[in-house]
Amino acid sequence: MITPRQGNDEYGASQGSTFIAGTLRFLFYISFIPSFFFFLFFFFKPTTVPKSHRHKDRRSDVDPSVAYTDPPKKKKCGGKPADVYFLLDSSSSIWLPDFQKQLRFVEQVIDLLNTNNSKTRIGLVTFSNQVRLVMRLGASNNTKQIKDMLKRPDLYLTGGSTDTSKAISFVRDVGFNAKEARSGVAHIMIVITDGQSTDPKATAHQAKLAHDAGIYVFAIGIGKEADYQELKQMASNPDVNFVFKVDMYDALESIKHILVIKTCKVTEERPMRSPPALFPKRRLDIMFLMDDCQFGRQNLELVKQFIVTVIREMHVAPYWTRVGVFSSQCSQQHNDIYLSEHRTSQSFIDDFDKPDSHNIVWQLRRLRHHAFNVNNGGRDDVPHIAVTRNVASLSLLYRSILFFFFFFFFFFFFFFFFFSLLLLLFFCLYF
Repeated sequence: MITPRQGNDEYGASQGSTFIAGTLRFLFYISFIPSFFFFLFFFFKPTTVPKSHRHKDRRSDVDPSVAYTDPPKKKKCGGKPADVYFLLDSSSSIWLPDFQKQLRFVEQVIDLLNTNNSKTRIGLVTFSNQVRLVMRLGASNNTKQIKDMLKRPDLYLTGGSTDTSKAISFVRDVGFNAKEARSGVAHIMIVITDGQSTDPKATAHQAKLAHDAGIYVFAIGIGKEADYQELKQMASNPDVNFVFKVDMYDALESIKHILVIKTCKVTEERPMRSPPALFPKRRLDIMFLMDDCQFGRQNLELVKQFIVTVIREMHVAPYWTRVGVFSSQCSQQHNDIYLSEHRTSQSFIDDFDKPDSHNIVWQLRRLRHHAFNVNNGGRDDVPHIAVTRNVASLSLLYRSILFFFFFFFFFFFFFFFFFSLLLLLFFCLYF
């Protein structure tokens, strides 16, 4: 018995099934008559359903002269460009297998980003108590070449503490400087760490400076030692979009897709603009001179608050603005701050506690001979600026007025006294 063939024609199949059922009932009754077998052979042939009743093929209405092409694939990150830096923790708490898992995670994320044709440029640093630049932005425009650079055997150099603030500061100042980063595209940091930083206060401050500079910061914490509150301070807002925390390195793979989705979402947004800086980003060496011998406690605190306020508005960094303080020697303690001592404004503020010195003349002499010296961090190719606020002139004025007042008072008093005495003697002798 011949049956209709299996195919995509549902209507033809249903018609064939109805026909088979009737034929089987017919065979049940007359199959004992041999003469009917020849008849069945001709009678039982598949019926054809009109073509108009069949389901049309998707391409049946397409002009055969026009070549069919698949719909274009959606571009990665919508085709939007971005500059992305990965900051990988390489402190002593990171074992080689875990560090390799970090690199594997970076490779997987790169695969999901549009790194070809310079759309998304990748940079990478490792950090412990020092920062190591592994790959600059735009070092390669080919995904395979970037992944090959991540397999260098000398890449795994761990040890030291977790100075996250230094890494964020380095990437902000060096990685995203005007010569390296592109303007008009999203600037993104992806920080991966397994513990709390050595200086959470400095880390929060550096992260804020990065946010103010228009940099989006993703913070990924691994394990129980990663402090979620510090991750929130590092990351951009809102936290739900920029903070990730996993229990172990193996779990990094579970967040790669959501990280890329959120990264791509950032590239579609308009880059943040920081408010105009009170002090533009320039290369300067600035020294503050304080004659605190003449200030008094109350005035000294006001001056210190002024200096701290100014420092917070400056872009303090080794390459950009360097700051220091010379103060007077009213006590035996001495707390000068040279230009080379601090890399960030926060560390300078923390150290700026009880400056101490002698008088303004002595300070100016030290300023000329020592403050801007190359050995103390001064640079010959940038302007040198000194700032001083001395209340001695005001107190000197008061003292001068009082001095002249008492001088003339006693002068006239003694003059009148001696004149009266001489006059009395004159009258006694001659009268």
